[in-house]
Amino acid sequence: MKIQQNKHRFQRLTAAALLLVLLAGCSEEQSAPSGSSGPAASSADNAADNRTFNETGLPLVNETTTLTIAGGQNAQIKKTWNDMIVFKKLEELTNVHVEWDLTPNPDWSNKRNLLFAGGDLPDAILNLSNGDLVKYGAQGTLIPLEGLIEQYAPNLTKVLEEQPKFRKAITAPDGHIYAFPRILDSGIEGLSDTHWINKTWLDKLSLPLPTTTEEYRDVLKAFKENDLNGNGKKDEIPFSFVFGGQSTSLYSLFGAFGVLDNPNHINVNGGQVEFSAIQPEYKEAIHYFHSLYADGLIDPESFTQNNQQYTAKGTNADALIGSYVNYNDYGVVGEGRDDDYVSLPPLKGPGGAQQLNSYPEYYLFKGALGITNVNPHSELTVRWIDQVFDTKTSWEFGFGPFGVNYTEKSDGTIEANPVPEGLNFNQFRLSEAPANDFPYIILRDYYDKVQQSEAVENRKKLVAELSPYQVKEYYPDILFSEEDQRNLDRLNKDIVEYVNQQQAKWIVDGKIDEEWDAYVAQINKMGLDELISIYQTNLDRDR
Repeated sequence: MKIQQNKHRFQRLTAAALLLVLLAGCSEEQSAPSGSSGPAASSADNAADNRTFNETGLPLVNETTTLTIAGGQNAQIKKTWNDMIVFKKLEELTNVHVEWDLTPNPDWSNKRNLLFAGGDLPDAILNLSNGDLVKYGAQGTLIPLEGLIEQYAPNLTKVLEEQPKFRKAITAPDGHIYAFPRILDSGIEGLSDTHWINKTWLDKLSLPLPTTTEEYRDVLKAFKENDLNGNGKKDEIPFSFVFGGQSTSLYSLFGAFGVLDNPNHINVNGGQVEFSAIQPEYKEAIHYFHSLYADGLIDPESFTQNNQQYTAKGTNADALIGSYVNYNDYGVVGEGRDDDYVSLPPLKGPGGAQQLNSYPEYYLFKGALGITNVNPHSELTVRWIDQVFDTKTSWEFGFGPFGVNYTEKSDGTIEANPVPEGLNFNQFRLSEAPANDFPYIILRDYYDKVQQSEAVENRKKLVAELSPYQVKEYYPDILFSEEDQRNLDRLNKDIVEYVNQQQAKWIVDGKIDEEWDAYVAQINKMGLDELISIYQTNLDRDR
């Protein structure tokens, strides 16, 4: 009898436990925000958060809550992020504290790959590649955000509604948004690999700005043969660059020969995708660059140096570099010495070609911050990052806080404060703000209110001067499907690496004529047709 009673009691307890589990499951399913998925987005996993989480107003939580975030950091940032004014203000407003795991930018890609491979993930990850978004979004490691954005991110939602081009840009082919963007719609972002030349040295030699590839060769020879820095040494470097860097390499210089180059060697001509590195004009350009190298006019370290070494040459106590490639002038040679340099309009080649690469007039980075599926505070994280998307706050995170870098005037305009002695514009910007290592959104109407620094005003003038030379058709930065991205990664790894190796080899050693046919055959064997097909299909889809 006792055994029978215990049996009935066990059955009742089991049924009650099962009912509780079913009820909890239903409650969790009903309360999960639209567009969210996985453990990070569920209300059950956010139970501790929901006791203090405020869906509206400030602070975001009544008790200080900690998030863990990993990312890359610019080497010029000298201050711990939590000690920056912008993050101190954000923590005070929101009650959200962040434990940062920051890695120097050159090493961040490897560190990010290790984080994903190891599975020991932080709550959020900064500066994700397009490939990361589609791969780890499809796997569920990065949670979809569109539902959370609609519910908890009014600042971002407003931008995406008013500027549907931005929503389209950050939405993956599966319809999900896997990361918050970084957007700067300044109208002056269309240049990248700008060519600079030492005007002070030209004046010493009584030489005009070169306008053709042959005149440029003559100028570089004059730079090499004269002690233009006056130190009694033959240490002048006629021409230097950082091979393979989008803003620092030879890509636009190919335009003098009728074909432009870029890091993935993909161009668009009349709506058709082309591979630059098998065109006859590309071959002609390599001949020219090799002739410069053979004459000792190209810095041999251009193929091995990094940006820090590049800058060290430019800022050497003795002026060393006669000509170089970079987004801006002071980024290589520093404030003060940049006055010696002027931008060099695109050189005219033997056939009369005169072209520059073009980029979008706005800067948009799709993977500024993604939320992982281990984050127990996904709603809070979305509300927290949306505070940064407030118009004024975004400006402070992108360019520096008011009262330090900028002053807001009574008429609503914004004035750049003087750059302190010993710093350049970018160093001053990074003294109190993470800038391009963090999400922000700055749109044209706000940007135009700013009475810019001299550096930015000079940039505006430069864009206007060089715009007529830019080829306006280029491959857009789009998100591919997981399958297409996987195939592109596979194909590009072989093809692009091979092309880059051969390009550097031919510039240094020559012999392109003898090896060209075998080179083209090898690229075709590696799957060039498949590569072009994927790019073409996605270009057609994106229109």
